Amino acid sequence: MAYPKIKTVTGSSTIRGLGAYAANDMLLDSTATGAAIAIQVGDHDGDSGYISQANLFLGGSAMTARITGFLFSVSPAGGTLMDNAANLHPVTADITSRNFIGQIDWVALSNQGSGDSHAIATVSTSGNLPLLYTCGSGTRNIYMVPATNDSVTCGTGMAIKVDFVTEQY
Repeated sequence: MAYPKIKTVTGSSTIRGLGAYAANDMLLDSTATGAAIAIQVGDHDGDSGYISQANLFLGGSAMTARITGFLFSVSPAGGTLMDNAANLHPVTADITSRNFIGQIDWVALSNQGSGDSHAIATVSTSGNLPLLYTCGSGTRNIYMVPATNDSVTCGTGMAIKVDFVTEQY
């Protein structure tokens, strides 16, 4: 019997942070041409496995918004990728080409008065884990488009970081 290779992988970005975000706004690095957050989960191109835990950190204290991470096997094919714009992902092209992996729903961010706000999703919390992923052909990454579920105010240049605990077989 083969045992899974368990590892923690990280993806991060600096969101543009233009102040007030409405519910369903994306948290990305540019208001012009943003990029999904790349997370190297594979050791080889096209690797697959499961995400069994997901930690989300947002560089500001006292934040309580809920965040959803939309995951893709390649960078999303269509739709707008702009900070503080309405999230339209996944689009039909991502679904029909099977690039959309699924989504992770984090419960409300929290902290103990200082430091980064954070949330965790595990197999024993609501959040859609474990989640099967397969990296796209020619890549070791999966890609995340984070979006708010609640209105939130973010500072300029705020860091966003995600740690995934993955199981590869």
